[in-house]
Order: sequence, then C-alpha cells, then structure tokens
Amino acid sequence: MVGGFWALPQLVQTPGAPTLFITNAAPGWATLWWTPATGTNWVLQERLSLSAGTWTNSPSGPINPVTVPAALPTKFYRLFKP
Repeated sequence: MVGGFWALPQLVQTPGAPTLFITNAAPGWATLWWTPATGTNWVLQERLSLSAGTWTNSPSGPINPVTVPAALPTKFYRLFKP
C-alpha cells in the first residue's frame, strides 16, 4: 500500500478481447497476462486515468505475459486490436 491506497495497475476488460489478468510478482511488480495466450494482433495499452487521456501502446506491445511496476502513478491497462 502507498499512502493508504493500492498502487497496483488496474485492468480494463475490452469487450471481445482475450481475458486480461493481473497478479502480484516480485515486491513492487505486477504481472499482466491474457488468455487465450494465442490471441493474435492484440496489443497492451495503458493510460493514467479512465476519465481523461489517450490510450497509448504499452512498451511491451503484444508480449504475453508482461511484468510492470506496481508503483505510483497507478496505470490502467487494456487490450486493443489495431
């Protein structure tokens, strides 16, 4: 916990996309993965807020699974099929 709030990344499920999951990894890290793992052409995207901002491709792109920092600022992640 950071400042009384969880600083873990948050997932946003995209309708029709593979199911996106999150789990704790090493201290300060979280692992994101999706099933089916063979889902093709899906790219992990991120942004800092659900109410404002643009979704951008995560540096990991289509890599599955991916480990990301679980630190502030909190990030939101989704799968996107270009």
